[in-house]
Amino acid sequence: MTIDHTCDFDLTSLVNDMLKPKEADIFYELFIVDANGDLIDVPVLVENLISGGETPNTGGSGNW
Repeated sequence: MTIDHTCDFDLTSLVNDMLKPKEADIFYELFIVDANGDLIDVPVLVENLISGGETPNTGGSGNW
């Protein structure tokens, strides 16, 4: 049995600053291209993260 799902998204509202929602989240991903041309993901520490009223990435513990 084969199941095929398709969907269409209008990305105009996400790439056009005038149409973006005022409180839109912005996600950044950092990659390095290695000698083979492969993308290697780089971990990023968000130091000003607020989760449930707490700031777990502060204090300089270095534990990710």
